Amino acid sequence: ACLSGDRRRPAEMLRLSKAARRCEEDIRELGGHLSASWWECWNSGRPFWVRSHLCELNEQLEIMNDWLVGSITALEAEEYDSRHVSFMEKLQAEMEELCATSESLLFTAASLALRGVKADGAQWKLEVGSLQAGMARVEEAQRRFGEAFVSARGDQVGVDALPPSSALHKHFFAFALACYAEHALCFARHLLQGTPSNGVGLRQAAVESLRAVLQPPQDWGQVSRTCAAYFASALVGYVGIRDVTSPLDGGIASTVAFMVPASGASGSALLKNIKRFIGVAGGRLTGRLLFSVFCPCTWWGPYSAFATTFGYVTVTSLLIFSSPLYSFMSRLAAAFGCCSLLKVCFGRGNGTDSFSLIQTQLIALLFAAASDVVIGNNSASDIAREEWRQYAECSLGFVGESLGLEDKSGQKLAQGAAPSPSIGPSQGYRSLRRQLMEHSMATMRFGAEALAEPRLTRGRFNMQLWEELVGLSVDHGRFLVLQAAATAECLHRPRQLALLQAVFEADAIREVNMSMVQRGRQIVEVSNRLLLDGTDRPWTGGTKGLQQAKEPGDLPPLEAVLREMAETASGLMEQQSKEQKEGAPAEVQPLRSAIDDSFCLVAVVAFAMCRSCDILRQFEVRCYAAEHADN
Repeated sequence: ACLSGDRRRPAEMLRLSKAARRCEEDIRELGGHLSASWWECWNSGRPFWVRSHLCELNEQLEIMNDWLVGSITALEAEEYDSRHVSFMEKLQAEMEELCATSESLLFTAASLALRGVKADGAQWKLEVGSLQAGMARVEEAQRRFGEAFVSARGDQVGVDALPPSSALHKHFFAFALACYAEHALCFARHLLQGTPSNGVGLRQAAVESLRAVLQPPQDWGQVSRTCAAYFASALVGYVGIRDVTSPLDGGIASTVAFMVPASGASGSALLKNIKRFIGVAGGRLTGRLLFSVFCPCTWWGPYSAFATTFGYVTVTSLLIFSSPLYSFMSRLAAAFGCCSLLKVCFGRGNGTDSFSLIQTQLIALLFAAASDVVIGNNSASDIAREEWRQYAECSLGFVGESLGLEDKSGQKLAQGAAPSPSIGPSQGYRSLRRQLMEHSMATMRFGAEALAEPRLTRGRFNMQLWEELVGLSVDHGRFLVLQAAATAECLHRPRQLALLQAVFEADAIREVNMSMVQRGRQIVEVSNRLLLDGTDRPWTGGTKGLQQAKEPGDLPPLEAVLREMAETASGLMEQQSKEQKEGAPAEVQPLRSAIDDSFCLVAVVAFAMCRSCDILRQFEVRCYAAEHADN
């Protein structure tokens, strides 16, 4: 329905987009489980090989899902006219063949990985033939799809002509599909090589643990708050409080050790401590009340006590497993309620023990809150702003570093933010994606934490603007990763690499990218102030800083940029043909996939750049709306 121009396209796009988001969450969850499973595998046995293969598969799936989301974005922007339908009809058979063979190869390789098959084992010799046959089918499907795509494009715009802006989406989709199949081949080659990923041995784990223990703490504020609350509560417990606690009581100190908030987590820690107090006090009092009413010292008392305890545990268990909001509180209520219910008939007491326990919890809560207020804690809104700034600096630094742009001082923008080319193409965009993902997760976590901060201790935080900026940043970072991945595919293709370098050196491209980096940095500065100033008191500085860089209307239009890219590409190809005629005839490299098509690669870079410019304009619109919200 998406490729044939069916009227159901919006519904299909929405369904595909939701499926891609769920897949991204599953991949992230798989990565979390793999990072925490090293101690179960060490460096030996079948579990180690399974984990090693799954780690490689998880990294391949991450970039494959990015290509999937990017292709959905391209399809959403496509104009489903008669030219599109005729173009896709010529590719339908080859495209379905490539999808089917890639799916079959990925399933076969994943099945071998889950069984922990080693490359030198007896079982491997029996099944390596099917894996190699699947790889051959995918390579053949890649070649057929690439040839069909070049032929279909030649019928519309010419074989040696860069497509117009309306055809960029189809080229991006074709390149994404070819990269999807290429990553399936990469995982199959990883299995054929039989080289496991770097594992964690017993000796290495011991050394790393000892090193982590001996290194100084990174957050001295957390250490100061914990020590102050713990030793102060221990002193109070040692001396005692008249008519409240008896001397030599360690209950307060042992409880306050769990209540001191971490950096930037004052709000959630306070809510958790209140839930802890409600769970302990409510469970203890509820259990004692049920024991006094339904557990009499009669012949039917044990039966009534069993039914009451069973019903109480059932209700609290339902709250534990059905409600994440009340899970922690219900767990404590179940434990302390059963502590009051499971008593002998003559062990009722006078209620002093329950009251002392509630007093201990309340005093520990007061000590934890006092240490957080007196010593002070980092604001979650400040940490969220800093993480978002680092995310933006990392993405803008990649643009400046990869294109060689320089600022007024003659220094490259954000040196070190982009991955070094010496670590290899695949590791380069993986490193970039990992950095962006870490900053993105921290930004979302601390931004949500900012809402839970007490009003007296937190500053203004524009939550609506923060949500919009984070959503745009994630989309912008995804297309930067895809651009880095597409560039990495050219490093072992000399012709495509020379073409890409020539295109990036074009005046229009450098002008657009320089404006993108400068305006991006100014947007980061303005948005950081707007995030804390909120909408009640607009920032008086205005958006004058944004006007220092070129406005979108002053930049060359997209068609002009594409025209210059086409002229650059055509000139380079003519120069290469001339050099081949004058010198020794060079061997013509066959078209193995759509990735080898030079104009398809340029179209992918152009589409990623267009999306980045569009997201940048949306950043400016959001900042302008946040500044003038009162008007």
